[in-house]
Amino acid sequence: MLLLLALDGAASADLLSFSGRVLDENRTPLNGVEITLRAHPSGPAYTALSNPSGRFQILLLPGRYQLSAQRQGYFTLRNREVDIDASAAEIELVLPRLQPNSESINVLAHSPEVDSQETTAARRLTGREILDVPYPATRDFRNALRLIPGVVQHPAGLSFQGARENQMLYTLNGFNIGDPVTGRLTARIPVESVRSVEYLVGRYPASYGKGSGGAVAVETNTGDDQFRYSATNFVPGIETQKGLHIGTWAPRVNFSGPLRRGRAWFANSTDSEYSVAVIRDLPPGQDRIKRWRTADVLHTQVNLTPSQQLSSDALVAYERAPRTGLSPLDPVSTTVDRMLRHYFASLKYQKYFARGMLLELGYARTNILRREQPQGDSFYIITPEGRHGNYFAHTVQRSGRDQLLMQLFAPPIQLAGPHQLKVGLDLDRVQLRQSTLRSGFMHFNRFGKLLSQTTFGGPNALALSNFQAAAYVADTWQPRRSLSLEYGLRQDRDQLTGSSAISVRASAATQPWQSLPLRFAGGLAVAHDPSPLDLFSRARDQYSLTTYYDSAGWALGPPVQTIFRAGQGYRLPRAQSLSVGWEYQLLQNLQLSASLVRRRTSRGFLYLATPADDPALHVFTLENLRLDTYEALGLTIHHRFGKDYEWMASYTRSSARSNSVIDFSVDQWLRVPNNLGPLPWDVPHRLLSWGYLPGWNDKWAFSYLLDLRSGFPFSVVRDSGEIVGPVNSWRFPVNFSLNIHLERKLRLGRYRFALRAGINNVANAANPSAVNNVIDSPRFLRYYGREGRHAVFRLRWLKPQD
Repeated sequence: MLLLLALDGAASADLLSFSGRVLDENRTPLNGVEITLRAHPSGPAYTALSNPSGRFQILLLPGRYQLSAQRQGYFTLRNREVDIDASAAEIELVLPRLQPNSESINVLAHSPEVDSQETTAARRLTGREILDVPYPATRDFRNALRLIPGVVQHPAGLSFQGARENQMLYTLNGFNIGDPVTGRLTARIPVESVRSVEYLVGRYPASYGKGSGGAVAVETNTGDDQFRYSATNFVPGIETQKGLHIGTWAPRVNFSGPLRRGRAWFANSTDSEYSVAVIRDLPPGQDRIKRWRTADVLHTQVNLTPSQQLSSDALVAYERAPRTGLSPLDPVSTTVDRMLRHYFASLKYQKYFARGMLLELGYARTNILRREQPQGDSFYIITPEGRHGNYFAHTVQRSGRDQLLMQLFAPPIQLAGPHQLKVGLDLDRVQLRQSTLRSGFMHFNRFGKLLSQTTFGGPNALALSNFQAAAYVADTWQPRRSLSLEYGLRQDRDQLTGSSAISVRASAATQPWQSLPLRFAGGLAVAHDPSPLDLFSRARDQYSLTTYYDSAGWALGPPVQTIFRAGQGYRLPRAQSLSVGWEYQLLQNLQLSASLVRRRTSRGFLYLATPADDPALHVFTLENLRLDTYEALGLTIHHRFGKDYEWMASYTRSSARSNSVIDFSVDQWLRVPNNLGPLPWDVPHRLLSWGYLPGWNDKWAFSYLLDLRSGFPFSVVRDSGEIVGPVNSWRFPVNFSLNIHLERKLRLGRYRFALRAGINNVANAANPSAVNNVIDSPRFLRYYGREGRHAVFRLRWLKPQD
């Protein structure tokens, strides 16, 4: 390596430094723009990536070159002639953002060329893709994440390459928006407010912490000097399933523009929804779930001076969902009425200094109120044929987070190649207050005999808080034109456990042959998970008292008390992720990539049954003994062409296992003799493809989504609640979804509309979502929740570009 660097340094003695800065139309520096220079179209490419201050630098021989600049979501600059000599001054490039609602469709959407400087394993979704691809329930941002290979949507939530939903860091314009209690993505983000989503997994910088699985970074739209507005689905949708009725009415309204031209801008998106879901297997009058939801995101940006910017974000969301949990096995009486209020606000200050130095300071506050209220206070009845009675827990939960961020990007330095240093600090304070009133539940066998009865005791209110601090340093180094390295250290401190941990990140990318568009990349990430409040709060929650009965209805002994305990001296869960991949550009806009990921999470938190001297006492103690493993091989082909058209296809072979599949809590009634097995989102095989393709002319477009995967695993239980055999040793049938939509662009007077009609589940595949898994039931292995083929319509009203 030292010899290669020496030879490379000797060869560069006559090279000149060509530098510049990349901005958007609001004079905001753009990070991650790929700058390419070529002496002639078939010649070698000299590339660089702009840093967070928008600056870039390329070493090359004097001469005339063709310059290109591109970043996904922005207009592409191509084949601009520049002369490089000793007197060449810095150049300034302006890349306007692509506007999904723009009337202009004459700009070709090129795929970025293979970039040897991209060391992270990032997968991106643009706002245009989120709006164009016909995934189910397109009004919900969470559903759009399933378009990313490796992201699986299952009944319990989302999984990101085998990681649990609470093992990810979720950011909105740089700030953590994960749930303060669970760490999950519960914030409702209007889909049309999203400019881009970046999913980082396996290889990601040290600045992304608080999640061993990776990060999901959401960037929202920013206004510009032109007023823009649009509306979507302002006409209610009509359903014919089990009678004519309103199915979904989900109007979305968007406004953006200048507060002061050339100085301050805003972008606001409002998303509301009224929906009626019909459960086919339930009788009329007891078969419907109605939901009301609304969310609003407001982003503002003010250029205080040419080198100082102030931006803010505000998110307000409200949801009311009566009869949550209704299913063929859970009638109305067993459901809960759910209410959610979510508030988020942030403020960020950015200062750009000479030589490309950037300072960022930010503060954010999150407040969440949740309420789950049963339909009554009767006992919850569990039978082999389903559940009856009333759910047993009435919960009111308040939580919050205060977050303080600081990042400093140092000026680029030259030391055997360019270096970009970054240091940062992240301080979080999270709080939880919870009150839970529990009644009880009873188990019956198929003959109506009582097997057990559980009630609860102890305080029904708890409070818990945690302070988390993190500091990191990272460096991006390019020792050779075809080789980039990124490495960093991060220290996390957690007050709840009283422990600290060091994380190491290292990755590399290289393009060995300049004439061949082939890139190899790989890296190692050691990351840690924070302490989840919901897990530690169980030790402060109520205990349960369970009485078991014989076949004659007599109690087998005194009630068995089950309690949860948490001690001291815990360590933060630790994950080691190894990832490698390659990317090859078959044609100008056609890329083929492959990736291999292996992640092993150790020291995870779990509640483990602990022997007790008293047989009438069951104790679960919090331990650092959870072990999860994930392995995946993925192949992807992606093609962008023409006027914003593209298609993607991927295949993933994966395995997700754990020694703690069932998460024990005071509300969990299953008896688990062996908790080792596949995780609920384990999908050994998955084929995913989607696209937005041209129709007969520019006024027509065709879009589709194909998702073929293995069925999710599930466990088989006895009527007593005991799991039979290994956990999750059974599987749902293969799941196949095919959605096909056709869109027509119309113009009425001064305004433009886009009318979309399509069929979801074209193949009318069953795709069940529930199963009778009680082996003692005569309906054992009967599947429920058939999706059915159904029509979908969408109408968007767009303001034409001036």
